[in-house]
Amino acid sequence: MRGYLTHLRKYFDWLISEGEVADNPASCIQLQGIRRQLQHEILPVAHLQELYARYPVEIAYTAAKQMPPQDMNLLSRKRNKVITGLLVCQGLRVEEIAALQLRDLRLREGLIQVHAQRRTAERVLQLESWQVCGIMEYLHDVRTQILPADAQRDHVFVQPQGGNNFYGVTQIILKHLRRINGRVKNLDQLRASVIVHWLRKYDLRTVQYMAGHKYVSSTEAYRKYLLDGLQADVMKYHPIV
Repeated sequence: MRGYLTHLRKYFDWLISEGEVADNPASCIQLQGIRRQLQHEILPVAHLQELYARYPVEIAYTAAKQMPPQDMNLLSRKRNKVITGLLVCQGLRVEEIAALQLRDLRLREGLIQVHAQRRTAERVLQLESWQVCGIMEYLHDVRTQILPADAQRDHVFVQPQGGNNFYGVTQIILKHLRRINGRVKNLDQLRASVIVHWLRKYDLRTVQYMAGHKYVSSTEAYRKYLLDGLQADVMKYHPIV
């Protein structure tokens, strides 16, 4: 839209110079909203899937320091792999994952309800079949061991000793993801990659809902990556110079 407005202003400026009109009606038009600039390297779908598949769960123990197979570090890694699935498949934000409660999981239907946050709207998203299996295993075998016996918490993802530093959890996850793929920069990049791949499959309004964008302009900003990808293909297969 801003591009169209710029062309209109130039067109009327030309008409003024030619003496066709007396003023420029587009000169005082101002578009409302924030102009969003996105700068992320979009990861291919195969790379996103690889991040989940290769997320480290098993821990190698030395002979000098044997640890029980279900120690807290191992349990935390299994929890973190489930979180990784929500990052690379549903493109959830950290605050959305942290806010998930048990009642938000509709596993029989393969659905998850995401509550509205400061930057995103409420929505219901489809889970992959392997995610449903992973979440069920986490709830029954992992969460019950991480959660202190006397603690009653409704949040899906819990921490030992009832901790609530979820930012620290996601930083550990990010460290592991960078080891798997050196192109991973941050979690916003993963979300951007998911949204761009959605735009290749669904219409704009559908992606707006799935991403939880409150304004369609937020979704439209990701179209830039589609155009960049097309331009790269043109340069690769039909070089101009």
